[in-house]
Amino acid sequence: MYDGNMPQDNDHNKMTDADLIKSSLAKDQTAFKYLVERYIDRIYSFSKSFNLSDDEAEDIAQETFFKTWKKLHLYNNEHKFQTWIFTIAKNSVFDYLRKKKSLPFSYFDNNEDQINPLEQITDSDDDAIEAFQNNVNIAKIKESLVKLNTFERTIITLHYEEELTFEEIGTILDKPMNTVKSLHRRSISKLKTLIYAPKTKSIRITNTG
Repeated sequence: MYDGNMPQDNDHNKMTDADLIKSSLAKDQTAFKYLVERYIDRIYSFSKSFNLSDDEAEDIAQETFFKTWKKLHLYNNEHKFQTWIFTIAKNSVFDYLRKKKSLPFSYFDNNEDQINPLEQITDSDDDAIEAFQNNVNIAKIKESLVKLNTFERTIITLHYEEELTFEEIGTILDKPMNTVKSLHRRSISKLKTLIYAPKTKSIRITNTG
């Protein structure tokens, strides 16, 4: 736990997010640098899930950390810092896409309208999803992941790479938890179809005439 004293540089790696934030607010400039190092690749990867270029994702990551630094005093430590910073990143992505007039809101809203409010994730569904995850090669999943749409890919990334709960993902994307659950199940179903779809063989026709 952070005791209020300025930590030595080699102690920062052992500190929790909350302790790094407290230390940063206590004018420890090195502490925020460690927060950036802890999250920079993850924010970059998250930004890329919205079909941004490498340069665009880097710009979003930089903007996210600038906003985080400016708003750090507003952080409520009753919530996970991870959820808070990913929400800032999502808002930065959406602001950027609005300016480009390429924000993919229509897909998300249309799919949400089609979700049955009574649709629930059953225990058997969870078991089937877990079995799918345990039996499919990670390389195959990553290969198929790029074929999902933006929000499907984002939900999968946040849930499995960042290990966020559906409630936390809902907070980041500003969507009800049941909507996130339903979209997650659809994403898994889509991945199954992509991974197990039989490969079509090309037929070579030889001219015998």
